[in-house]
Amino acid sequence: MSKMHIYKNIINVNFGILGVEFCWALLIPNCSAILLYLGASASMLAYLWLLPPFVGLVINPLVGHLSDLTTTRFGRRRPYIFGGIFAVCIFCTAIPYATSLWLGTILLALLMAVLNFAQNPLRALTADIIPKHHLTVGFSVQMIFFGLGAVFGAAMPWLFGDISFKFTGTHQPSFLTLAFFVGGVLTLLTGLWTCFFVKEKPCENNQDEKPGLKELFRVLFKMPPILRQISLVQFLMWVGFFIMFAYYNVSIAQTLFGLPPGAKVMGNPIYSEIVKKATVFNSLCFIFFQASSFGVAFLIPVITTWIPRKIVATIALILGGLGLLSIPLKPEINYFTAAITLGIAWGCSTSVHLAMIASNLAKERMGLYNGLFLIANCLSQIVTGLIAGPVIKYVFHNHVFQIVAYSGLFFLVAAFCNQFIRDLGEVREECEKP
Repeated sequence: MSKMHIYKNIINVNFGILGVEFCWALLIPNCSAILLYLGASASMLAYLWLLPPFVGLVINPLVGHLSDLTTTRFGRRRPYIFGGIFAVCIFCTAIPYATSLWLGTILLALLMAVLNFAQNPLRALTADIIPKHHLTVGFSVQMIFFGLGAVFGAAMPWLFGDISFKFTGTHQPSFLTLAFFVGGVLTLLTGLWTCFFVKEKPCENNQDEKPGLKELFRVLFKMPPILRQISLVQFLMWVGFFIMFAYYNVSIAQTLFGLPPGAKVMGNPIYSEIVKKATVFNSLCFIFFQASSFGVAFLIPVITTWIPRKIVATIALILGGLGLLSIPLKPEINYFTAAITLGIAWGCSTSVHLAMIASNLAKERMGLYNGLFLIANCLSQIVTGLIAGPVIKYVFHNHVFQIVAYSGLFFLVAAFCNQFIRDLGEVREECEKP
């Protein structure tokens, strides 16, 4: 396979990634704002964020395993990508019209589920079509597309925040309603690009396969060592990311714009305006977050030629932890500083860990392994969500910026554990280079 053909495949598969990440970057920073507008309190947010990881806990490994075993003339992954992007478009445009808190929570959970439904096969498809000696480059390019989609997705509330529209949802302001409409349409168009321009070879049934859930549970309870090691790191770092995603907006509203701890936003125009200002500021922070993850993705292929990729990920996780811990020192500046360092941690750890999995484990099981990789993220979010609410209410007395800052400690522990990963695939990747 020529280099030109390899790079063409990398670009085409990542168009779908760009759209899915645009939607993720729009959804995650604004999810709490949507729930606040529907009547949630700050201490409730962690519980309301529990439903998406519970759904993801089932969806990710199941879809990955089924896509490994699927045999159609369209390939293994594309049927799942095709169905997933249509569902994303439907739920994304429906969320602003939720009439109650519980309906909004369910729609948000369903949107996250179908995003995972599309994203897992997209990641597995990347490993399917890229030779092993190009995997680090391939997943680094994937992080570049992640970054492009994410920067524009994160920027939507900021771009639309000062413009008045009549395009409003049931309880959501016009800038969020329009942003989610754009997100749904863009995800559909970019996903269709990947489905039409990436050609998978028709799969043939393998009589030695073990279909159904038996193989899934066998691998789950007898996970390859490197997958266990990476999962532990992902579990720890996702404590910090969960707190950031759920509470960064509320923390900004309290520390910079004067939202009282425990305030109810629904039906209060003053608090609603504060949340709008905080959401726009949060959007700016997430532009920095996504831009830094995008920028570092360019550097990873170069840096990892000189420094082992395990060490690169460890340094990035340390930076993320120190960024969060610095927030109380000067919040108006360090919200941006933390966003940048967390973006570096996100970009480095995700691309490096995915490349480790792809170069150390069998390609024909990559859908399942990617699903198991995401189980650690979901379990971390569930555990954190169960604990965060009482901690915020009874320990920090609804001052959420404190839990945001202290969550940086988990990145430091994750960095320590990351050093124990045995990355034998990096050596093999070097040996296989032409």
